[in-house]
Amino acid sequence: MANKYTFGNSGNRSRIPILGFFVEVVVIVLGIYIAFTVEKWNDGKKEKLLEQKYLTELLEEVKINWTELEADQDFRRVQEEYLLKLMDNRNRQVDTDTINKALQLLTTFRFYSPTTAVYDDLISSGNLSIIKSDSIRYLILTDKQRRSRAPATEMSERNYIENQLVDFLIEKRAYSLLSMEENLAEIQVSERDARLITSALLRDSEFYDHVYARLTRLQSVLYFSNPIQWNLRALRTKLQEELESKE
Repeated sequence: MANKYTFGNSGNRSRIPILGFFVEVVVIVLGIYIAFTVEKWNDGKKEKLLEQKYLTELLEEVKINWTELEADQDFRRVQEEYLLKLMDNRNRQVDTDTINKALQLLTTFRFYSPTTAVYDDLISSGNLSIIKSDSIRYLILTDKQRRSRAPATEMSERNYIENQLVDFLIEKRAYSLLSMEENLAEIQVSERDARLITSALLRDSEFYDHVYARLTRLQSVLYFSNPIQWNLRALRTKLQEELESKE
């Protein structure tokens, strides 16, 4: 009889450890979940701070590059205007001041040298995905793509000036008169000779061939640099909007 009652009591006692085991498992799983959630929240917070840092630094970099490229393009457009007038002198009279300004600009060129420290860090670190905006990521990558095309046209312009145009002007005894670094006092001493040399240049058909070749290379640089300028403007606007939305 004692065994009968004992059997019933031992059955009740056997359920308690099983219940405790399940409670313990639930507590452990819940603890892991909470720890994982906190860690994920901390990682998300760190990513947001890192994204904010990159966006802010990128905006400053883009502003610098925009300002430099805008100055370059403005200068090139002035050059284009004066070289077109110089070409026009072949068919009609152009005033002396315009001719002199065009001759001064004939052998001058500019290189676009962007600042890319933030961009390089963003790509090399693999952190580009931290930036959530698809449009900003696209504009960043597009900027790199468009910048890769500009140096070839700039180098073509430079090579032509240094290897062909300057040689022609030296042969015609005109290069020293067109150099902006020349001592002005020395130029003024031979003012009469300067007028004669300039007049001879303007009557030389080969000179206009060189001016045209110089102009077409300048226009190529303008053509390939314009999309960079447009992309920088769009990127600057998007970065400003993104930073304002996070304030």
